Order: sequence, then structure tokens, then C-alpha cells
Amino acid sequence: RPGTDVVVALGLAQRLREIGAWDEAFLAQHADGVEAVRSAAAEYSLARVEAESGVPAAQLDELARRYAEASPAVLR
Repeated sequence: RPGTDVVVALGLAQRLREIGAWDEAFLAQHADGVEAVRSAAAEYSLARVEAESGVPAAQLDELARRYAEASPAVLR
């Protein structure tokens, strides 16, 4: 749905954390605002993202898993 890109991004971040693909050490060294993203993302389960965005939870889960396995991984 239009206007829900942040919802999808936060849901993806949360799912990456859940599957162990969130590299805390790398983020601490190379990124600012990680705690704010972590805190915001914690509110976005796959079910909530699906309800708000219309993106099926299974598709978001698959995206998170594929992204975690890709090297290098880039979203455009």
C-alpha cells in the first residue's frame, strides 16, 4: 500500500534480527541510530506489517532470508 514503505523496512529489520542476520558489531562500528531503529523495529512483527502494508508475511520472511544469505546484499 502506498505510504507503508517504512512499515515494510522496519518489519524487514525486525525479521533480520529474529533470524540472527543483524550484525550488531558491524552496525555499532559503522552506523548511527542503531538503537532507535532496533527499538522502532521491535514493534513490527510480520503479521503487523502484512496488516498495515498488504505485503504477505511469507513474502517478507522470504525476502529477509534471501537478503541474509546474499553477499553482497543490497536493496534498491
